[in-house]
Amino acid sequence: MTVRAVAAGFAVAALLPLAAAGQAPAGSCRDPRVVRQPADLERAVEQFAQAARLAPRDARPLLERGVCLERLARHEAALSDFNAAVVLDPALAQARIDRARLSARLGRLDNAEADYGEALRLDAASIDARLGRGEVLAALRRHAEALRDFDAVLQGNPRHLPALQGRGASRAALDQVEPAIADFDAALAIDASFAPAHLGRGEALARAGRHDAALKDFDAYVALRAEDSYGRFRRALAMARTGDAARAIEDLGEAIRLEPRMVSAYVERGRLLARGGQAERAISDFGEAIALAPKYAAAWRFRGMAQYRAGRHDLALADLTEALRLDAKDSVARNELAWLLATSPKDAVRDGRLAVDLARAAAEQSGWKNPGLLDTYAAALAEAGQFAEAVKWQQQALELPGLAGEAKAGAEQRLRLYREGKPYRTP
Repeated sequence: MTVRAVAAGFAVAALLPLAAAGQAPAGSCRDPRVVRQPADLERAVEQFAQAARLAPRDARPLLERGVCLERLARHEAALSDFNAAVVLDPALAQARIDRARLSARLGRLDNAEADYGEALRLDAASIDARLGRGEVLAALRRHAEALRDFDAVLQGNPRHLPALQGRGASRAALDQVEPAIADFDAALAIDASFAPAHLGRGEALARAGRHDAALKDFDAYVALRAEDSYGRFRRALAMARTGDAARAIEDLGEAIRLEPRMVSAYVERGRLLARGGQAERAISDFGEAIALAPKYAAAWRFRGMAQYRAGRHDLALADLTEALRLDAKDSVARNELAWLLATSPKDAVRDGRLAVDLARAAAEQSGWKNPGLLDTYAAALAEAGQFAEAVKWQQQALELPGLAGEAKAGAEQRLRLYREGKPYRTP
């Protein structure tokens, strides 16, 4: 053995433990719980670069440097190191795991799944590979497959927090709500400060309609992760469901401050503002959502509905038409557009023939069982001058369950108009 080879061996050994040791070396960047300053990470990068130069046939220094680069958010450089490590040692499971982890972070889920699968072929006992593949499968919405990986991890360690979290989330996605809640309960019994389990349990409870209990979990999550915009967003939804619209609007505002491009937060705040009679602010929020996501049909529909309530029927017509163009299956947009075309007091907006076609299609989508949609169909028929048919369908709307209070009184008023041979006009 040459002197250089011996030196290389010592250099690598000083920086890298044997895999069997199961812990990161002093210079390693692997443990995410250890806070390292950028300068420390840069020094580690140089250390492992030196080790790689001394041992050019050893994949491990490249892997360690790649991990440091990953923590510095220099992702493409890190991926280059992981790729080189795989080429140097195709049988090294850790190289596949590291590359898969970064691929998943970069959204390259198919690549990540393939690498995790190969890592498990090389080392079937790898918890990191099993858990990682489960998380990727869940991200791909293949939750039944993900459950098998999470189950395998938990068979070996029933107290594995990320596996409990992953299994709970996949169970919730599969509508296995109570087993999901049990998983989150188990995770929080182990560590009450494990924030992801509070978020996951809150979402599962909300799915079950238990919004008061969900709100407590979202409160706990926000207390632990105050700067997470999604947590604020979910808490706002729970607040709205429990009747606290004012606080929900505040939380959505904070979510938007934390993540100014959060389209769903603009939409939900706009909906709450519209319900509260703040049409101008609602229209502004829907406009922000449309600017960020021009193909998001629901934002166009909600803005169109707000424009309609503000009396701007020409703008409502444009927005609702665009909503339906973007999503031809949106029965709500179809019904709203039909109602506008049938009942607007503005002659330039009304179109009875098109209103009939749209309203009929919406009613057909519902199986002719939604009284609100039949009410719209009757209004469209009346605008088209088909008053006998309008009376027939308005009577059917009133016979179906669902209309009560002011809605029923309005429907009865319209029935009287149709019997008199008069169409309905919105105020």
